[in-house]
Amino acid sequence: MKNRLQSILALMLTVALLFSGLCLPQTAWAADDKTPEELEITWRIKANADHAWSSESARENGKVYARYNLNDSFMLDLAGTTVLSRTGISWGGNPYFQPITENEYSRSCAGGGTYTTWYLSELQRWTEKGSEKKDFESTTVENWQYRWPGKEHEGADDNPIPWLEIIPPESDNEPIRYRICLEPFFFIDYDTADEYFETTGTIHSNWTDWEGSHSETGELGNHAGGITPSLANQAWYDRVETNLDGSCAKGELTYSGGKYRGQGTVQHTFYDEDGKSSIEITYEINRKPSAKAIQPIQVLGRYEYNNDNDYVPATDFVAGKDTVIQVILPDDIKAEDQSNARVEIYHEGNKIATLSKFKKDKENNSLIFIPSSRSSCGNWKAGRYKFVATIGESEELTLDDVLFQEQRKLKVLAVPVKANYAGTIETADSQWKNGGAFMRRVYPIAYNNITYKQGSLFDASDASYDITTDAGRLKLWQALNELQKNGGPYDLIVGFIEKGILLSNGSILQGYTYGEPSNIVVNSDQDMQATVAHEIAHIYKVGDEYQGESYNLGINSPPLGYQGSDWHDPNKTVTASDPKVQPFPGAEGALISKKLHPYDTGGRGLLEDSICFMGSGASQSKNWITPSVWKHLFKALAAPTTAASDSSIRVLQSTEGETRVIEASGWVSRSGVVELSQPWHSYYTTQPLVNQTGTYTIQAVDTQGTVLASNGFTPSFFVRSNPPRQLERAPFAQVLVPFPAGTDKFVVLDQDNTLLAELPVTANKPTVAITAPAAGQNLTGTSTITWTAEDDDKDNLSYEVEYSPDGSNWELLAYDIRDTQWVQDFSQLPGGNQAQIRVTAHDGINSTAAVSGIFSVALKAPEVFIEAPVSEASYSTAEGGVVLQGSAYDPQEGQIYDDNRLVWTSDQAGELGRGPSVFTNLLSEGKHLITLTATNIAGLSSQVSISLNITSSAVVNPGTYTELIEKTFTDASQRKVLFNKPVNAATLQNNIRIMDSANNMVPIRIEAGDDGVSALIYPSTGAFSPGNYTIYIEQGIMSADGQPLNAGYKMNFKMK
Repeated sequence: MKNRLQSILALMLTVALLFSGLCLPQTAWAADDKTPEELEITWRIKANADHAWSSESARENGKVYARYNLNDSFMLDLAGTTVLSRTGISWGGNPYFQPITENEYSRSCAGGGTYTTWYLSELQRWTEKGSEKKDFESTTVENWQYRWPGKEHEGADDNPIPWLEIIPPESDNEPIRYRICLEPFFFIDYDTADEYFETTGTIHSNWTDWEGSHSETGELGNHAGGITPSLANQAWYDRVETNLDGSCAKGELTYSGGKYRGQGTVQHTFYDEDGKSSIEITYEINRKPSAKAIQPIQVLGRYEYNNDNDYVPATDFVAGKDTVIQVILPDDIKAEDQSNARVEIYHEGNKIATLSKFKKDKENNSLIFIPSSRSSCGNWKAGRYKFVATIGESEELTLDDVLFQEQRKLKVLAVPVKANYAGTIETADSQWKNGGAFMRRVYPIAYNNITYKQGSLFDASDASYDITTDAGRLKLWQALNELQKNGGPYDLIVGFIEKGILLSNGSILQGYTYGEPSNIVVNSDQDMQATVAHEIAHIYKVGDEYQGESYNLGINSPPLGYQGSDWHDPNKTVTASDPKVQPFPGAEGALISKKLHPYDTGGRGLLEDSICFMGSGASQSKNWITPSVWKHLFKALAAPTTAASDSSIRVLQSTEGETRVIEASGWVSRSGVVELSQPWHSYYTTQPLVNQTGTYTIQAVDTQGTVLASNGFTPSFFVRSNPPRQLERAPFAQVLVPFPAGTDKFVVLDQDNTLLAELPVTANKPTVAITAPAAGQNLTGTSTITWTAEDDDKDNLSYEVEYSPDGSNWELLAYDIRDTQWVQDFSQLPGGNQAQIRVTAHDGINSTAAVSGIFSVALKAPEVFIEAPVSEASYSTAEGGVVLQGSAYDPQEGQIYDDNRLVWTSDQAGELGRGPSVFTNLLSEGKHLITLTATNIAGLSSQVSISLNITSSAVVNPGTYTELIEKTFTDASQRKVLFNKPVNAATLQNNIRIMDSANNMVPIRIEAGDDGVSALIYPSTGAFSPGNYTIYIEQGIMSADGQPLNAGYKMNFKMK
């Protein structure tokens, strides 16, 4: 057999080599102390073959009756490391090395073929008319694929290197050389390669005869393929037979780092009449360690993952966004052993930073290089980057031409609401202040380009705002929309109500909107931050990912099999069909596998399996962003090519080139009954008005009934609330209609031109004058704002009250009030010495505004937040460092971005760094009080502190679980979990889960115990069935005072 011939040739060459060595002169080098005892050789073998053959047969008359076509291909890929031990000297007295046993290697094969035969058969039959002959066709197609055999050859070798010899130099000027013997098909001990590799395949035949058409399908037996495995092997035989070195290769060695090093490549191509094959063997002797891959990470390291060598890396990077550099190591270099490594960063060819501080990622065998601050890397400004990684004395690895792209800015106005729940008044607690933290981490926007403006408390306690009614919900939404004109435009205005809304049907509304720009969100929801990111994503047409919701399958798919309404047609039901999108266990939404390397630069680092924030039902800590949503938002939020105009700045007085418009609002029932909501605000704008068509039209008409202007609208009876709802009465709002001079009234018509409602335009504008506060006052607490107003038409007037700390930036204090005074706590407003009040009076269409004299309000210090780590967290010195993440918001200037005004300190180590995010390895073992101090431009400072424990012991990472002792229970009605402090009941349901023995989620209901420190778990079925279970206590459970509780545990238990 050919492989036995190859072994004989190798043996002959070996003998020849050894005997020829007798003639080599001896040198002093042979006894040198540098002679190694072992050599490590890293190798890779690639072989492939292609074979194509066709033929045909003809009868004596030349008619073709048979055709044969064969196409076959085969590919082989092997890689491994072989350790050679010095076994003595060759016949020539040179160091001689042979492999030790149990060398590991990886392998793969691919390919297959098709063999098609076609026959034209002449068949004869007897009929009443005599003999009849006819040609009938038949076709047989065989398809096969190659695979490794199920059982290996027991006597085969485990590496392709039978031996290596080091050849000493004959003089001081000559290099040290080596000769290496290679056996690329070492894994075959007998058989040919065709017989060794197995096949799977099918055979399909079609034929016709006198009885009609027939077909038959079956499976091919093993070894039913072609000849390309042997053809691939033949490339090596041909090299052995035609090359003077036979099965050997030779080269030179260098000496560095205490080791001999060398490398080589053997390539050979073989041709026969119908095919071609080639083989390539690369090897490296005592390879210098080097990194395997470099991956910048902002939120995800990978977009797709099949295996560690087959994945799609993340490629969309945002300028100005926190970034870490993951350096993935080969199997023979262990992350836990590294202490000396670095990454050099180049921007547009210029070196801007060298990172030498890193965290050790043992699970993925990688090092995570974290900049000490964003500014230490030039704030990751836009442009092209190069990264060069060096591990110890290893060879450098370079990742070049990585583009960081400028993105647009995003503005969100966050407004706490004092809300009316059917007479019960609830004010949003302080959680909303950090509502933008999650969005800032996961959105493809620079840190400094996200504005999360904290608005003042909006008082919606009046009965007209009762949010348990449709009218109250609409009025709150309209009031929040009014904030758009004051310093906008905002991409989203979020009104935070403290709790969900109990509807008349008993369901709980967890938030709602009637369209842009405002959305109402429940402040106390444990995943409120994810909800903010969720609602903003809807603006950019990102669909929901949980059951029964609104799906935009062309952008982001929910898990396979989920059903919901079509984004573009709410009346159409669609089913998610992408098999790659799997559900997150225990919640509803798309799974983000930890194999995609989701990464939180805010301190948590690499994350476990997570859920997309477009889903629902998971704890806040489990929410992240999928590749599909990231890539879509990356495109949608790309920086505009031209400066965007501000279409939301509105004025009451006309200037040249401006057009007066009216902003119409009201309700339309399904039967077509229209009810108008007043006031309709009018103002002047320079923006062109887009003429719309719709099922309804609003016209401006004069006293003769002549139509002066119009615009259309179509109300939507579908509301993307949580959960979504179908309405009996649909609101319409922000319908802009031109307001030409001479307009006598506005009328609402349907498509049949039926008059449904009208609103007259009165002749006179109201007048208004502010009587308090007086100019020059210094307001520090609660004061009453008063004014007088008149209207010559005797119209009922409504008022808006606004405040500005500087005379230019205004915020709404009260909307649609009927009284001529408003009580305001000025200690809750931004300070300034140019403060003013503005009151606008509305008569239904006409408006007049008055501005107070200038007064002063005391400046406030910034509010400081430490977002990560949590207080009392523990870190091991072996981890390499701690990421500190925080922020500060100043009532006067907004978010503080200046690194020099955000200072981190330790009571033990002193200053740790400056900026919102700092990575430090300065914390020694022991307890540290970590403080973040923020200072505003007026010099006022605030600070907040947490305690950290630094230990030399290993610490459980977030997302992992400490396993408790297994227990057995007999009470099947409930389980009880005890905590070390009073617990926040709202954080229990989404942070405790139970899985059965098949790893299926067990439906459970969780209640806080009467003792305040326990959770009672009830199975939805009424009782736990006998069997084995696992309970998981996630790390998102909080104490009643807002601190994380001891969690991150799992326990196996048995029910009898």
